[in-house]
Parts: sequence; structure tokens; C-alpha cells
Amino acid sequence: MRAQMQQYAKYIVPLVAIAAVSCLMALMFYPMMNVSIKEVPVAILSLDEGAQTAQGTTNIGDTLVDEMTSASADSDETPAISWHKVDSRDRLDEGFDNHEYYASIVVPKDFTAKQVAIKQAEAKSSIESATKLAQVMARRLREIRAE
Repeated sequence: MRAQMQQYAKYIVPLVAIAAVSCLMALMFYPMMNVSIKEVPVAILSLDEGAQTAQGTTNIGDTLVDEMTSASADSDETPAISWHKVDSRDRLDEGFDNHEYYASIVVPKDFTAKQVAIKQAEAKSSIESATKLAQVMARRLREIRAE
């Protein structure tokens, strides 16, 4: 009888060991595989000074910060990122020192000016290409009338 048990043991022990290791691995890795990120605190600071446009003074950086912070507050579900508006660089540094924030976004002081410059360059390019097209069409029309 003992000989039969030893004969079966050499097959059963490895299977039990594999099952035990599999259960242990499942207990270790299951929580890591089913992680969901919730309310990661991220600070956002706008240093933007704004810019003067034909429509008046505008500040895209402050608008961006307001939209991002209000969007996370208006959501019904728990957001992955919790945006925190910060008023100064010192408050941001203090928040990092106290481990209040995981990351930060800083809008530079010339953000609006750069955006306005890009839009003005696009408008200028569009006007120049439309002017060139109108000149070509007028020249072609004169050629047709001359024929």
C-alpha cells in the first residue's frame, strides 16, 4: 500500500505545487491587473498675462484653467484626475513639498500672445493666398476679354 502511495505521490506533488504557485500568483497580480485610477491630484497654474486683440483683451490661459477645473467638478462620475487651481508658483511648490499634488501644469506667461500670433499668421496667409488667387483670376479674365 505504501508503495502505491509513493508511486502516486510523484505525480500528485508536482500538480499540487503548480496549483499552489498559480493561486499565489493570482493573489499577487490580480489587484495590479484591475487597478483603476481615481482622483489623482494635479495642480494647474496660469501665469498667462493675456493679449490685446481687435475684439479686446483676452486671456486664453485663465480660460483654459477655468474650463479644466469646472469640467472635473461638473462630472457625475469619479474623475481620474482631480484638477486643483493654484494661484502662485510659491503655492505650487508648497503643495509639492506637502505631497498634495501628483503633477502640475503651468501655463506660461506668453501663452495667449503666442496663440494670437499664430491665428494672425494664419489669417495673413489666408488673405495673401486669396489676394493672389483674385489677381490670377483677374489677369485670366482680362486675357479672355482681349481674345
